[in-house]
This record gives sequence, C-alpha cells and structure tokens, in this order.
Amino acid sequence: MVGTLLVQLPGAYYEGGALEISAGDGSKTKVLDGYKLGKKWQLPDPTKLRIAAFFCDIDHEVLKVDEGIRLTVAFILRIKNITPELPSGSVNRVVLPCLTPSAQETALAAKFVEFCKDKSFLPETLDPPTFLAFPCFHLYTNQQVFPSHEDTAEVPLTKAQVAKLKGKDAILGKAVLSAAEKTGGCVEIYLQPMVGHEYSSVDDGGNGDYLTPQFPKYCKVRRMDDEDIASHFDSIGHFDEAFDPIWVIDQELGHKPGNAGYTWWSATGYYGNEAGDVNFYVKSFLRVEFEPYTKRKKMMQGNKENYVPGSKRKIGISATSQPKKIQICKPGRYDPTRYSVSRGCSP
Repeated sequence: MVGTLLVQLPGAYYEGGALEISAGDGSKTKVLDGYKLGKKWQLPDPTKLRIAAFFCDIDHEVLKVDEGIRLTVAFILRIKNITPELPSGSVNRVVLPCLTPSAQETALAAKFVEFCKDKSFLPETLDPPTFLAFPCFHLYTNQQVFPSHEDTAEVPLTKAQVAKLKGKDAILGKAVLSAAEKTGGCVEIYLQPMVGHEYSSVDDGGNGDYLTPQFPKYCKVRRMDDEDIASHFDSIGHFDEAFDPIWVIDQELGHKPGNAGYTWWSATGYYGNEAGDVNFYVKSFLRVEFEPYTKRKKMMQGNKENYVPGSKRKIGISATSQPKKIQICKPGRYDPTRYSVSRGCSP
C-alpha cells in the first residue's frame, strides 16, 4: 500500500465534511468540502467527479458533516510486485512500500519489546531522565487528553487517553501500550506540553521552554518576568534542564506551534529599556520511558496479566538538574522499523 484515492460521488449535497490533510510543516489543507454556503446550496456539476489522493503516511481527518449526506468511494493504491526493466548502466533502486497504520503499530511494538529485553539499552536510571522522544504531529486540548486534574504530563497515558490521539501519535501510543502489556509495564508513554517564547531557548540565552502539567490557557498578562511565567503556567521545570531525551524524530517535523498568548517581558523584572513584547507558543511531544534493565527483567518474568496501562506513580523531575546537550536527529522519512537500540539517533 502506498496511498489512498478518494472519489466523491455526484449527487451528494452536504455542508461541512471537508477532508483535512496535514503536511509535514504543520500546515493543513481542506479538500472535498461541502457545497452549501450560508442558506444556499451550491449544486455541483453531476458530470464531474472530485477526487483526492495522498500517501499512506499522511495524517488526515474527515471533519464533521453539519448537514446533508457525504458519499465517497475509497481506493487503496498499491505497487505491483514486479521487477522493472532498467536501462543498461542505471543504478538499481528498491521502492519500499509504505506500511499500513496497523503494520506500523505492530512493528513499533515489536521494537519496544526488543528494547525491553536488551540489557544494553538504558540499563540504569539516569538523572536527568533519559527516554525516547517523539514530537506530536497534532496539537491537543486538555478536554481531549487531560480531562481531569489528575490527568497530567507527570503520569502515563491510559488506554482512554491514547484513544484520543490522532495519526502517527495514535500509532505510537497504541504500540507502546501493546508492548507494555507484553512486558508487564516495562515501557510507558507520556504526553508533555511545553510553553516558550522568542527568547526562552538556551540558544537565545534562556533556560529552555517551560514544561507544563497540562496544556496552558491563553495568557494575556500585562507584565511578566521569568518567575512570573513559570508561576502563571504552573511550570514543572525547564526542558533543557529536566530531561535528556533521545530524539527519534526531529522536533521540527512536529505540529505547528499553537498560540498561547503574549506579554511585556523582562528577564530581570526591570521593565525599562530591557523589556519587550513576546508571544507565547505551545508545543508538545510524546516521551516513551523504560524501566532500568534489572527491573525490566523481573517485570517480564512476573505476571503480565495484572498490568494496567497508566497505573504507575508520578515520575520525578529534578529542578536542579544540570543542562545536557540534546542530540537531535536529522529530518527524514518516518520509518518506525529503523530505530537503533544504541544511545543516539536512528540510522
């Protein structure tokens, strides 16, 4: 399978119901949207068909149909398994088929189980905590993923929370839960929101983006310094100080940062010539955490049937941890079968 072709049947009149396709840069495109504009129906030409095609690794979603009936036919696009005749002297190329979402989930789960059994992979507890990091491809709301005050970034996601994830995020979440059930809870997945502004990164002289227990509310406070920002967003630490992640996928391939407000900011609390306007943005990532090997070994030998996803205690984030350099992988095609078990990026 390499993609999907959607054909909208003529004679179906509806309002809403657009197909929203997400690009790798975070932008979204809407196609096959309804015909009704206001109170008038914009009737389509019955002799013409509207179509949409996209690769199988593209995140997409059909939005709510507000009125009418939406009729489409979906075709699975495959590459025929043949060996093409290449011109003499040409370089042979192998076209790898895209994995279906269920196949990606299975491959990821098997890799996570392999990590759990590998005594050389994260053999002991590290400070700051080290884990596999995946940027979220979708931006969520608290109502979706953190519906109660007990649901925070400090506790693992449950099955109900993972069910709210979309696209590649959902594939990763389901794969971790599957691996956890097979290993007695040796691996867990967390969703971590964070807030930043133009000068919060370490490269710009800041302490790093602010880690928040839930997705932040829109901020419109008149004046704020660094301590005010941390207090306002209930920060549980700074990204570059609290964590030492292994980025499996480049952060820049994640969702487009969301708008989290603005303020008149000063690093020192003096609002004279040193202060200026800043805009807050919200980003998020999924972190996959593993128990140290000695504990993983005991858990895998124990009773796996008693494991309940999301039942672990809150993790500890050290606010006094020293910053460590974060290793970032180069942008590339999303391939869940190519993760390396060594400390570092995928090949």
